[in-house]
Amino acid sequence: FEFPENAWVGTTVDRQFRVPIAEEAFEKVEATIKFVSCEPLLEPIKFNKLHLFDWLIIGGCSVPNRDPIQPEWSWVESLLMQAREAGCMVYFKPNLTVRPKEYPEMRN
Repeated sequence: FEFPENAWVGTTVDRQFRVPIAEEAFEKVEATIKFVSCEPLLEPIKFNKLHLFDWLIIGGCSVPNRDPIQPEWSWVESLLMQAREAGCMVYFKPNLTVRPKEYPEMRN
């Protein structure tokens, strides 16, 4: 199948057992933008081939009429570090309250 140039192609990985399935499938996908969404992030996740993806999306677990259930900070931090190593951009969903806040460096 050939995706149009403007198509973003992605998958969801919410638990570790889905990682090899997603990585194997996306080795075969040819698309301009490939992404993986870890939303809801239900447990710690370790990728082996995160470089296959352009974007990593991280989010909490939305619950109707309640605040979203938040993943542990260490899970989010681990994914952020994996993405940086792989050269993958990261998007933190608005429902994620445990996210890093980075500011521009102060220079003299």
